[in-house]
Amino acid sequence: MEENVVQSKTVLKNKNYMLLFIGTLVSNMGAIFYNFAIGLYILSLTGNNAAIQGFYLGLCGIVFLVFTPIGGVIADRKNKVKIVYGTDYIRGVLIIISAISIYFLSKTEHNKGILTIIFIMGVILNIISAIFNPASGSLVRFLVKEDQFLQANAYFNSLHSFQGIVGMILAGVMYSLFKENIHWLLIIVGICYILSGVSEMFIRYQYVKSENNLTIQSAFTDFIEGLKHLRTKKAILSLIMGILFLNFFLTPYFNSLSYFANAYLMGKEYLLSAFITPEMWVSILGATVSVGSLIMGIIIGNRKKQMKYGLTVRNSLIIFCFVYMIMVAAFYLFAETDQLKIYLIILTICSFLLGLVMVNINVPINTVIYRDIEKEQLAKVNSLTSVGSMGLTPVAASLGGVLINNFGLGTLYVICGLGFFVTTVFISLNKKTVQL
Repeated sequence: MEENVVQSKTVLKNKNYMLLFIGTLVSNMGAIFYNFAIGLYILSLTGNNAAIQGFYLGLCGIVFLVFTPIGGVIADRKNKVKIVYGTDYIRGVLIIISAISIYFLSKTEHNKGILTIIFIMGVILNIISAIFNPASGSLVRFLVKEDQFLQANAYFNSLHSFQGIVGMILAGVMYSLFKENIHWLLIIVGICYILSGVSEMFIRYQYVKSENNLTIQSAFTDFIEGLKHLRTKKAILSLIMGILFLNFFLTPYFNSLSYFANAYLMGKEYLLSAFITPEMWVSILGATVSVGSLIMGIIIGNRKKQMKYGLTVRNSLIIFCFVYMIMVAAFYLFAETDQLKIYLIILTICSFLLGLVMVNINVPINTVIYRDIEKEQLAKVNSLTSVGSMGLTPVAASLGGVLINNFGLGTLYVICGLGFFVTTVFISLNKKTVQL
């Protein structure tokens, strides 16, 4: 493929960047619909069994993490654009096939068969995502200039926020409409992936074919090479290890929202209960996080001065932790005492604040990685940082479901809140983080 790093003042004038931007928007909207619907659908099929839902999330997470380093090696050797649109086409077709299968099984009320399909699809889709993500994530580096890295990351973060707002609200509405006929929702998801692939097919960048064929030995060598390269970046590596534990304590909270809606809101009077279903509240809270992220993403995208990345990350983590602890306290003060209107108001405000702060953590980290990692190593290192930062989330998802079933949401939130606090203290005291 020919060309192209477009020399422009804004990445929004870069045709290839915008094609990736649009393709990512459409495919991620599909992913939001799918994940939202499947999480609630599993609870519906299993009688609100959080442990089974947690096991599903944990299994998907493990598969994704195991195959992500392989995806990074493939992305550094093969044409990234072909990987991106090819995997989107495959996901679209597979989801449509699964929708048809679920439709026929639902006619016979074969819930075990439906769950089997959901689990198999979870494994397959996460293998594909593990190949897609390193290629997609590293492709931006090949499409924009170095002085546009912060802006490109900020706009992509705003994109994720925008689709989080619209996608989560639409997901809640669509699930409420289609929960008795979920196959229609899955067909829409499949179409989103296919449309995304169409957009991504027109992306052009300077692809240099690898001189060596991709073999098991060469893949293993590339993986070790990427690991050695990452080990030379002490500050980045130190921060990733901290994020690993932050995600471990944060994951169960976000995964528990659908359970909270079913267990605490269903059949009770809550904020706007006359107009909004419990499932819709799950989507509203997710969208509120995205509103905060969108606003901060736009602010960073239009920022003229370079930020002090490490200092920004540390300060933002402290604020994030403070807000998170407020949410834990509010659960005991208001949710457990059936003051659900007050609790939902506090939860909405805190979700917005988390969204604001989250961008000031994610964008600086991604920009530092783009800045400090060589192009030839970027996809491999990106995949390793993904594994490094998300490595414990499958365990967290599974343990979270077990804790909810045996001890309730309150115990889960206290454990997660204390763990998040301790980890934040360790990161804040690490000089390497501040000096990024």
